[in-house]
Amino acid sequence: MNLNTVSIVGEVVAPPEMSVDGTSPVAEFDVVLRERVKVDDEWTTRRIRVGIIVWGKQGAACGEHLRKGSLVGIAGRLGYMSREWNDDTDLRVIASAVQFLSRLATRPADAVEEPVPV
Repeated sequence: MNLNTVSIVGEVVAPPEMSVDGTSPVAEFDVVLRERVKVDDEWTTRRIRVGIIVWGKQGAACGEHLRKGSLVGIAGRLGYMSREWNDDTDLRVIASAVQFLSRLATRPADAVEEPVPV
């Protein structure tokens, strides 16, 4: 049996890049996750950048509401996405559910926001 499920909560790095696949909107964006790790008897924060792809109505909602710094919950599966401009493939989270978790998601695009370090 294969099990391929992912659930993450992170901050959006930059506004989603929007495109259309046939007639379906597609949102692509990255989130940064933070984890505390101990290195040489000292605690530090490690940042992990994860690529997200969201199709359909949820993708359109992401394009409309997510901004840099927005806190978002993602449920989905891992998948490879090939890039048209080279032969590389990227491991991404292909979202099946998106939850907007912060007020930043409802701010206007021109609102001043704190930077998200990556």
